[in-house]
Parts: sequence; C-alpha cells; structure tokens
Amino acid sequence: MDYFVDLLFEQISLIGLLAIVYVLYQLSRRLGEALQMKSYYHLFTIGGIFIFITFVADLIILFYLINLSDNGLLQLIVVKSIILSIGVTLCLLSALKYWSWLIKEISL
Repeated sequence: MDYFVDLLFEQISLIGLLAIVYVLYQLSRRLGEALQMKSYYHLFTIGGIFIFITFVADLIILFYLINLSDNGLLQLIVVKSIILSIGVTLCLLSALKYWSWLIKEISL
C-alpha cells in the first residue's frame, strides 16, 4: 500500500515536471527566435517525450502492480529511472544553452 501512495505522488511530480518543461520550452523558443540562435529548444521536446514515457511506465506499474513479479518490477523501475534521467538531462542541457547568461548575471 505504501508503494501505491509513493507511485501516486510520483505521478503528480511528473505532471509538474512536464508543466515546467513545457514552460521552459516556450520561453526558450521565443528567446531563441529573438536572439536568432540555433533551435536547441527541440531538446525540451525530446526530453519531454522521455519524461512522458516514464509517466506511462509509472501508470503501468500502478495498475498492474499485482501481476508483476519482484524481478520484473525491479527491472521496470531501473529502466524507468534511466529513461527519466535521460529526459531530465536533455532538458537541463537545453535550459543551460539558453539561460546560462542569467546564471552569469546573478553571480556578479
């Protein structure tokens, strides 16, 4: 039962993460167009797809938790974590490409 509640809260967190990625995508796209930069904001799209895949995998775990063996559940959790890490890393790289000037301004 505790794992069910954890997965439920993880779903809510992933929805929030997808919302943040969408906002950063829109802001970065507009900034890139204004500064005539390359289209690095497409990394947000790819990262968002990876995060969405993690969301779907969590739904599968949530609804079919009883039917999975312990070994299969562990493998699914590891794969899900790797996919989430790849998605967040892609989004982070894209955000750093567009917004690194802001970090420099704050540190002055």
